[in-house]
Amino acid sequence: MNDLFYENKVDTAVKLLKLYEPVNGYFVADSGGKDSSVMRDLCKRAKVKAQYHYNITTVDPPELTRFIHEHHPETKWLRPLLTMRQAIIKKRFPPTRIARFCCQYLKEWYQPDGTILMGIRRKESVKRGKRKQFEMLHNSGTFSIFPIFEWSNEDIWDYIKNNNVKVCELYNEGYKRLGCVMCPLKGAAGMKKDAKRWPHIAKMYKKAFQIVVEQGIERGKEFTNWQSGEDVFNWWITNPRRKKKDKNQVDLIK
Repeated sequence: MNDLFYENKVDTAVKLLKLYEPVNGYFVADSGGKDSSVMRDLCKRAKVKAQYHYNITTVDPPELTRFIHEHHPETKWLRPLLTMRQAIIKKRFPPTRIARFCCQYLKEWYQPDGTILMGIRRKESVKRGKRKQFEMLHNSGTFSIFPIFEWSNEDIWDYIKNNNVKVCELYNEGYKRLGCVMCPLKGAAGMKKDAKRWPHIAKMYKKAFQIVVEQGIERGKEFTNWQSGEDVFNWWITNPRRKKKDKNQVDLIK
């Protein structure tokens, strides 16, 4: 890659952090992933005031939470409004690619005042590519900045290598992105891989689905294909990218 181009990106991010530094310091979203780790290092490089926060999802890989404990000791852990299990029971259906209510309860519930820093990058997804590097939340005093918005995946890994930034061990095992175990955005293969790697979390999902099915039956529902949480689980991981709800899924909610 062009070293000068890369160095300019780093220099630009540092200057941006210094330019917009709020009096009370930045609120930095720390997920424990590689982008968050780079964000933390850039803040230290820029010598700006920052407070780091991690939103507990209750279904993050144990390796990731252990990494945050060990290598990001100053990060404050924020407990969610509901656990994933409680959210599933409340909504009466599994989180899907289209209906990811889990983010609402586990990640997006806390809206601090001031300036938030996040490691969002344009090239991560089509949805994120439509966002802006500077965003103001409507009807609030929250201002968001994405200092590494224009960075590529290669830029991130070059920075990690050049600056000896520690990252979670799961990256060394081939994981490209971390986050919630069995997130529907990982697709069927990714969800099945997660279920095999972390069976205790897969078991939690099945138990939550079992409660939803039992509550549905108590309400007088008759499901064509689902008689247990195991049935719902198998349906869920078969095609998580489905765009339409089937009859069983609609009945489960009602």
